[in-house]
Amino acid sequence: MEEPWSIEFKTYRTHIKNYSEDSRSKLMYSMNFSHHPRYNVIIKNKLGLLLSSDKINESVKERDTRIQDLIENDCSTGFPESLDMLLGSKLTNMWEQRQILRGDAGETFRTINCIIRCINLFSSTGFKGLIIEIESIGKGSVEVFNNKVNDIKDLLKEINIADYQISHDTLTEQTDLNPIESDTDNLCNLAYQYVRVLEY
Repeated sequence: MEEPWSIEFKTYRTHIKNYSEDSRSKLMYSMNFSHHPRYNVIIKNKLGLLLSSDKINESVKERDTRIQDLIENDCSTGFPESLDMLLGSKLTNMWEQRQILRGDAGETFRTINCIIRCINLFSSTGFKGLIIEIESIGKGSVEVFNNKVNDIKDLLKEINIADYQISHDTLTEQTDLNPIESDTDNLCNLAYQYVRVLEY
């Protein structure tokens, strides 16, 4: 077992009229994971944005004159504002918060070839569901990972849980020419999988 973890999942809906016929395209999602504390992930349609909560360091300020100009003109403090703060203070005419799901004190288990995280999610109206997140460790094969997913499905069946959803979806298609390797890609894909399971 490893450290406990938490998640915050927020849904926003646009106020803009005639935005799109598709009601799902009017939604935007924000996620914070305690095991990735430096980042806030935004998902809008099939676009993922990774926002850093780190202070802008001096070397970046010196290289990018636009950032330095913003700081000198009191348009920025050099500390990034959280998306929630921007949406709640400056963009309320465009976006309203629709729902917040939170999970605290989730369990983390490390096995030989994967990390399994479990957490209960709650909304303001009560229990939303149990999330089981499976992360492959190292460069294991897809077959080994799928076998682990099947093991968990069998376990759920044994305890008479038949109503569940699984998402392997990614924001971009993974091919030999376009492999998904970076941690930031993986984090955006993880957030998109949460959206697919919780909102679709």
